[in-house]
Amino acid sequence: MKPIICLKENRDGSDRLNNSVWQGRDTAVIRIEHASCVRLIAQIGGALMNRTSTGSQRSPRRIWLFGIVLVALAACRPGDQECTNTPQTRIYFDLPEDEQTMDKVLSNMVRCLDETSATGRASAVAGDEDAQMQTVLKALYTDAAPDVAALREMGERLDQVMRTPQGVSPPVTTLLNEAVRQQNIRWTRALLEAGADPNASGSVMAYSAVQIFHPGSPSLHIFNDGSPATVFLRAYIDHGGLVNIAGGGGTGNLPLLSATTSNLAARVFLLKNGADPWYTSHSPSRLRFPTSALGALIWGARAPDYAEQIAILAEMGLLRPPDQPLYHEIIQETLRGHLERYGEASGATERHKLWQVQQAVRALIDADVVRPNPAILDLLDRHAVPDPEGGWILREGALWQRHDDPHVGSLLGTNIH
Repeated sequence: MKPIICLKENRDGSDRLNNSVWQGRDTAVIRIEHASCVRLIAQIGGALMNRTSTGSQRSPRRIWLFGIVLVALAACRPGDQECTNTPQTRIYFDLPEDEQTMDKVLSNMVRCLDETSATGRASAVAGDEDAQMQTVLKALYTDAAPDVAALREMGERLDQVMRTPQGVSPPVTTLLNEAVRQQNIRWTRALLEAGADPNASGSVMAYSAVQIFHPGSPSLHIFNDGSPATVFLRAYIDHGGLVNIAGGGGTGNLPLLSATTSNLAARVFLLKNGADPWYTSHSPSRLRFPTSALGALIWGARAPDYAEQIAILAEMGLLRPPDQPLYHEIIQETLRGHLERYGEASGATERHKLWQVQQAVRALIDADVVRPNPAILDLLDRHAVPDPEGGWILREGALWQRHDDPHVGSLLGTNIH
């Protein structure tokens, strides 16, 4: 006999087992509305206890089955929202990666607070005297349904700059940025629809968005799954958000594209939507060469993840040569230095790293980003490392590692493409 497990709806409309003890068991899962679930199990329990095997004695088997009913009834009770659990611990993210959908990932990754914590944080961010803003922030932090009409009535106050609690970076924030920080796409879209300026306070919402990753993506991966960030960036761009900006979220002059160093999915998305890989707020100089996203990648191309990013972005046609003549000279000098650094590399690890640098240089040449001088061509030819001695972390066409990928930390990849 298979036990019946009643499911209640998640906040996103999906189903989940309310009691993890049943996960992976041989169960017959039947979706029943909560009230019907309670009635059904109560009826089954009553029937089991009313029936006897001999006279008035209840058999051990029926007593055991009644125990199962009690457990199921407990699982059927209305549970607390998973709001106060960290997204990484939520049951949805235990599903295989291929069975997850972006809509449900977004609804399950919302960060939210209980009433007490939400009240305290709202007061800290809005200030003790701003009751209206506290009310809105508390609704956001508890993931209450946003009221677009009421938000629209706030007018310019939607973009009011507030201070984050001590120790939280960046130190300035807005309602829109708080929605992004809570990984709440519903509130993000509502605020934008109500008229919030995506470029307020140095486009701080965009700088927060590129730091959003799939909760199931292991933190030790070099290429984490940053695909959820692209949904927030889509909303940002659709409402007038700038992609070539160096506001640093109101705290500096870091280009938005440079803030995506660890989020390749977000970087590709921005490049496809008009971001300039050479954009920087600084005048051209040798010192400022690495302040653009592509300048930084070339400067650090001996790092395995930087070399791999260069190869991927070049192959996708997302890179271009710099406009500044000085930068052409710097690129040649830098790439020659990377190739000479390994020289006649010996040992599997060193030769693997040289292979990666060589692949990145060749990709930049093929993309016309660099005009190779004779010294670079000689180094590529004289010390060429065969493909079997190298390898990338990512599979061909991928922008992040599969969540079950065993390559973590500085472990070199094995994919050839």
